[in-house]
Amino acid sequence: MVEYLAGNRIRGTNAERTTGAGFNPVTAVAGGWKELSRFTVGAGQTSDTISVTGLDNKLYLQVLSFTKGTGGATRSSYTMNTVTGNYSYKYNTGSGGDSSGTNQTNLYFNQNNNGNTFTNSFISNKSDKKKLFLNSSIKATVTGAGTAPVREESAGTWGTTTDPISSVQLLNSAGGSFDAGSEVIVLGYDPDDTHTDNFWEELVSVTQASDATTLDTSTFTPKKYMWVQIFGDSSSNISPSITFNGESSGANNNKYTLASTFNGGNDDTSEVNIEWIALNQAGVGNSNNEYFSNIFIVNHTNSEKLICVNTVENDATGTSRAPDRTNNYGKWTDTSYQINRITLTFRDGGTGNVLTGTVMKVWGHD
Repeated sequence: MVEYLAGNRIRGTNAERTTGAGFNPVTAVAGGWKELSRFTVGAGQTSDTISVTGLDNKLYLQVLSFTKGTGGATRSSYTMNTVTGNYSYKYNTGSGGDSSGTNQTNLYFNQNNNGNTFTNSFISNKSDKKKLFLNSSIKATVTGAGTAPVREESAGTWGTTTDPISSVQLLNSAGGSFDAGSEVIVLGYDPDDTHTDNFWEELVSVTQASDATTLDTSTFTPKKYMWVQIFGDSSSNISPSITFNGESSGANNNKYTLASTFNGGNDDTSEVNIEWIALNQAGVGNSNNEYFSNIFIVNHTNSEKLICVNTVENDATGTSRAPDRTNNYGKWTDTSYQINRITLTFRDGGTGNVLTGTVMKVWGHD
């Protein structure tokens, strides 16, 4: 039997595992995403540049950045190896068509924001090829669940074909600054890696044994950054959703808010003061359809939790209809606790079953 392992690798059989509470731990995993370096703005300090240096040469990079704005708006961009120039990008924010820039000094991926921002970037880092970037950002422009966050997605290139990326600079070009606690973490992955110190530690894995109204992870050890994957099927046409720390969908806790785009359309920002983070667009789910959700969460203590959800849904049998895609960027506004439990349920307290074989896995790291 093949299982997902830390670092999104596949290896092993049941014989190589011991039974654990809620998941089967892996005794040894070679390779995977490894932390190369990080920089965090220290207590009592602010900065307009966060530089992560001394990076090992890896074929693929993942960059996690969490910034807190202070003293005004911030606007974020990258440079690589402290080099300005030879960058191009295309981005989409909130609604409308893409905006683009060529022959730029910096790789812009984030427009002005007065609040917290979480960005997850994947980079192809082949030394003799252009460097290719995929960026997903969520901006919490104000605190509380009464206003939806802003979704920003972008693609970019850095034109150098002579060197790999050895350092990453996160720059602010607006009037504010990055506040204390803002940080950038760079991970690396290479197919030939044999290390065992993976950044993404499997926290819990649960599989639905029989049809039931929810699938719950139970309590796990919280981490500042989390990666969640759900492969699911349901008996309801109500959107599958997740809630945190034992809260119930439809319980009127009003701690969640969501910006949602469906199949590339304009963002729906009306989902405010709600009780869940939906995995797909409201009202478009069909019963007995498979879906796959890839979710990244910044889970810092004393901060609102920022959540990026990307879902593909099989909306028909066969190949007669293209699948649907949903990008939901949301917040859980509780600042008293970290997320330490996730429940897969239905929006608005809707009825239905999470079907047998649905899988939810959570990885994390501080």
